[in-house]
Amino acid sequence: MSLLSYILKKTSCYLHDKAVLRAVFSAAMAASAPSAAQETSQTDATSQEPIAQSTSSIANDPQQELVAVPSLDDVFAEICAAGILYPDIVMSQVQLETGKLTNKMLMSRNNLFGFRFKTYLSFARWQDSVSYYKRWQDRKYLNKNEDYFKFLHRIRYASGNYKQHVLRFKWNKNCSQIG
Repeated sequence: MSLLSYILKKTSCYLHDKAVLRAVFSAAMAASAPSAAQETSQTDATSQEPIAQSTSSIANDPQQELVAVPSLDDVFAEICAAGILYPDIVMSQVQLETGKLTNKMLMSRNNLFGFRFKTYLSFARWQDSVSYYKRWQDRKYLNKNEDYFKFLHRIRYASGNYKQHVLRFKWNKNCSQIG
């Protein structure tokens, strides 16, 4: 029996919505796959090039307690310090992806952006997730004239109404206010 068949059997329902099916399947894969800490290399899904070497000590346990959860202001300061483009949009992404830093599964992995390759990536510290975003943005966002939301959609980071969902978490600070 395939993993997908098993999921459908266990959920006792038929899922016709592809997005819901993908989410259920991704969650099951995340629960059964090794963490990024156990993998020596990650590859980009589109180019198959190595993109991350993780030495994370975070276990693949979504119930793991964190020593410290950063504040939104701390995360924004780190985004600004990293030189990430469109820091207000990126900060809104953080809030959406992590439920304003309350998503236990992502926060236990110090993954502020929901990055995944077969399973959600884990980082030793939340700051490493921000550094990873910067490297990812530098490598992927090559046409600086392209609308950032169109870029996110084009590379399949975002789908559907992602822009509207992100804009619900409008971040009104800018990097010049960090002091």
